[in-house]
Amino acid sequence: MREDDLFLKRVDGIINRYNLLHITIGPETRLDEDLGIDSLTLISLSSELEHEFELTISGDALTADNFRTVGSVAELVRKLSAN
Repeated sequence: MREDDLFLKRVDGIINRYNLLHITIGPETRLDEDLGIDSLTLISLSSELEHEFELTISGDALTADNFRTVGSVAELVRKLSAN
């Protein structure tokens, strides 16, 4: 399994905990529109990602682009983990 796929799988598992609508999640699943994740839940999600991946997500990284889809979150985590 490729490294990118591993990040996506782990991020998908974390985000799925917030999947109250019980829809199938994939890289293109939108956090706000598809899953209904609001700004408060986004803070909780970012904290959980920090803990799980042992990294820090700065306030500058909490952007709509970085948290638009499951894939964009996985890409952010991959980039921050590489540093």
